[in-house]
Amino acid sequence: VWIEPSGLTGYTPDFAREVEAAFEAWARIGLPFVFTFIRDSSRAEVHVTWVERFDGRMTGRTLWRHDEHGWITAGSIQLSLQLPDGRPVVREGVRAVALHEVGHLIGL
Repeated sequence: VWIEPSGLTGYTPDFAREVEAAFEAWARIGLPFVFTFIRDSSRAEVHVTWVERFDGRMTGRTLWRHDEHGWITAGSIQLSLQLPDGRPVVREGVRAVALHEVGHLIGL
C-alpha cells in the first residue's frame, strides 16, 4: 500500500496515519493477505491518493483491477479532503471513510 504524501490544502500527515490505521483494523480480522506500507508507488498494488473534493455527495472512491478470473489484483482509493458541503474533513473522518473504502477494496 502506498499513501500519497499530498500537498493539497487541508492535508496533514496525520491523515496518512489514519489511513494506515484503517488498513490495520481490517488486517486484525484475519484476512488471508497482508497489507504492507511502502514508499515507492511503482511497487505498490494499492494506491491511496487525495482529492480536494468530489462532485456529488461522496468522500471516497475505490477502483479495482481484476485478473481474467475476476480476482482483485490491485486497486486505488481516492479520499476527499472536503465534505460534500465544502467543510474540511477531520482526522476521524478520514479514518471512517478509509475503513469504508478498504472494505470495497477487499471486495465488500
